[in-house]
Amino acid sequence: NYVIQHVLEHGKVEDRTRIITAISGRVLQLSQHKFASNVVEKCVTYATRDEKRQLIDEVVSFGDGPNCALLIMMKDQFANYVVQK
Repeated sequence: NYVIQHVLEHGKVEDRTRIITAISGRVLQLSQHKFASNVVEKCVTYATRDEKRQLIDEVVSFGDGPNCALLIMMKDQFANYVVQK
């Protein structure tokens, strides 16, 4: 967790991209985890514009109505911090 966050903050661009690619498709799940949510927050913070768009698109396009990822994340004790980023 802390090593991944450090790489996102201070690592090479290709390493950041590799991490962001690894969390893609699992943003909702990881955002709901106490420690993994910190990594997702750092991904949002340090991602390139295109990577941010990809992460955001994943959240807003998953589910609809009360089952939409964004609504679930807003109500979750850990994922809401990812939404705020």
